[in-house]
Amino acid sequence: DEPTFNDGTPAIKVSFGGKSTEATFLFDTGAAASIISQDVAKRIGIRYVDGTYGTSDPQLELIGGGDIGETFSLGIGGIGGTTTMMGFYLDAMLLRTIEGGTDDLNDKHIRFLGAPVLVGDITVFDELTRQSLTLDGIFGMNFLTASADINAGVTDPAVLFNSFAVGAFDWTVFDEPNGTLGLSMATVPEPTMIAPVLLVLSAALSRYNRRQRCR
Repeated sequence: DEPTFNDGTPAIKVSFGGKSTEATFLFDTGAAASIISQDVAKRIGIRYVDGTYGTSDPQLELIGGGDIGETFSLGIGGIGGTTTMMGFYLDAMLLRTIEGGTDDLNDKHIRFLGAPVLVGDITVFDELTRQSLTLDGIFGMNFLTASADINAGVTDPAVLFNSFAVGAFDWTVFDEPNGTLGLSMATVPEPTMIAPVLLVLSAALSRYNRRQRCR
């Protein structure tokens, strides 16, 4: 799980269009992309156009109208099959740190600017309580490792390989028993203002890699 602080404050805060909300994310080392739930998206003024969620052509819109800015889509696969989710770029995602304390303006916190997130509901089933829970979000590896920008319609592996963005950290360590994520910042001009870490490779590239390894 993604940790909370001693007072129960979630470690992540997302912002868009002047609105912000706190959320508890699942840290998923197997997730290629990061996701926020429809409920979290609505808290910052974004929703799916009525009737498009879960279809092959999902569309996002600003609640009340206006320009949402650049969007993108990605097929997400799981045990239940594959669904296409639409994504957009947050103004910022604040990753609170132990060193930064309770002051969100502390320069020891980490800020991902223009952070790409998909919008969709990930529901898990608790075998002990026999209850279902929809996660606030998934904190995926696209914010921690080298990744690539997936431009609409691009399937050429050579083009995708050339779109890699260097990761923002030299190393990461996850202490699962204590729910603590350790990060060592790479050398960047502004340590607390990280440039957007772009969305990871598409399913097309993954299939290409598998074919290459099988040769």
